[in-house]
Amino acid sequence: MELSIAIDTMWVLLAAYLVFLMHAGFTMLEIGFTRAKNAVNIIMKNMLTISVGALTFFVGTR
Repeated sequence: MELSIAIDTMWVLLAAYLVFLMHAGFTMLEIGFTRAKNAVNIIMKNMLTISVGALTFFVGTR
């Protein structure tokens, strides 16, 4: 029983890590398609998206 819980936890952590990498890559892609003056706005927008998503996940699972 404990081994299956550990494996499930590791899978969720790995998937979360890959999603964070995906967000970083998509942020760089978005920055590449816009003007340099809008780069900070795009970074802040994507950080807000990650924060709201994480908060929603933790509130929704409790």
